Amino acid sequence: MKIFYNSSTKQWWHGQNGLTVTFGADQIEIPYQHPLFLQDVQSFDVKPFHRNEILTIGILTTSGKNKIGLGGNLPLFQSLHSYLLQHGILCYVFTANDILQEQPYGFIYCSELNTWKKITVPLPHIVYNRIPSRPFEASDSFQQLKTLFSNKHIKMFNPCFIDKYEMYTTFQQHERLKQLLPKTIVVGNINQLASFLRTYSTIYLKPRDGNRGKGIHTLTCKRDKSIQLASPTEAETFPTLQAYWDVYKQQLQSRKYLAQQAIVPKKKNGHRYDYRLLVHYEQGRFKLSGKGVRMSQTQEITTHVPTGGKIIPYHEVTTPALDQQLTEIAQTCGAVLSHQLGFIGEFSIDLGENEAGNLFIYEVNSKPMQFDETDIETTRLHQLKNLFIELKYPNDDKK
Repeated sequence: MKIFYNSSTKQWWHGQNGLTVTFGADQIEIPYQHPLFLQDVQSFDVKPFHRNEILTIGILTTSGKNKIGLGGNLPLFQSLHSYLLQHGILCYVFTANDILQEQPYGFIYCSELNTWKKITVPLPHIVYNRIPSRPFEASDSFQQLKTLFSNKHIKMFNPCFIDKYEMYTTFQQHERLKQLLPKTIVVGNINQLASFLRTYSTIYLKPRDGNRGKGIHTLTCKRDKSIQLASPTEAETFPTLQAYWDVYKQQLQSRKYLAQQAIVPKKKNGHRYDYRLLVHYEQGRFKLSGKGVRMSQTQEITTHVPTGGKIIPYHEVTTPALDQQLTEIAQTCGAVLSHQLGFIGEFSIDLGENEAGNLFIYEVNSKPMQFDETDIETTRLHQLKNLFIELKYPNDDKK
């Protein structure tokens, strides 16, 4: 069926006489109105679920400095918004300020104008948390949102960013996962760093709240006690660890850097490669939706594509044993993190493999970016759509 929105009057309606239709968490009734050909009217093809209820999904982000005022991963939002509408699900993007108004607002993508339009919206049934800012998740506004969602029985996943060190300490308590972790410490002072370097002559330094390889570098302690620094863009040698510390102390402590044991990676054609896994919850299990491989090219510090890495097909490196291990790791990580943090419906895992064939978890991300592989992104949209339906209608098998 179709529902309509008039931008001038800020009113919703439908055109099927005698039918009671609702949308949103408050089960707001959409009134019937005889179809009129008016200006500023936008129509949406929707699929009513139980009791003629239109499933309503809200993508939560923050404000941005672009002309429409939205932050976050807009290409992902647009893809998901369009895909859900194709399957009869109403979706909009919103910020805390938009939804906390007496009359909530959100943004719906208008393909005809190639832009996002601000419209009045009902509170969503389910919130897909895509806040791009860690500080915002610690703000009073976010706490207000969580209280609102709780009071209205609005389901939200994922609850928060995953802190790198919290992930490490959580996984350390699990018998299987702790075997997959490079040794890691929080860099508090030079003595801790010196001790760690004595144990592991090459280490990674990475921001506790970093992503996509930003701010990462390695330190190697040479035989003459000099310190060699390498990053994706530069290399530098310091005569002593103290000399390095004098330069980087403020950065290390203000960004709460972690020091991590460097794993000697398995290589292909002389270059290291890592695995990128996309995981979704489905019917009580955490299942792999995509398996990607990233190989370094211009430097061997990271394999991220923006820093010179490249994509290689997963089938070039896969084995049945590896497939089984990755499947088990995905399930275990999802179960442990959901128990610790609250329901995690979607996450990604970065893993490496050493020369002996042992896997190591480098990072878990609850706000995964888009994958470059189109087949993985297609599966992602399908899994998210199914998950939204499952969360709202757990006994509905029509997906």
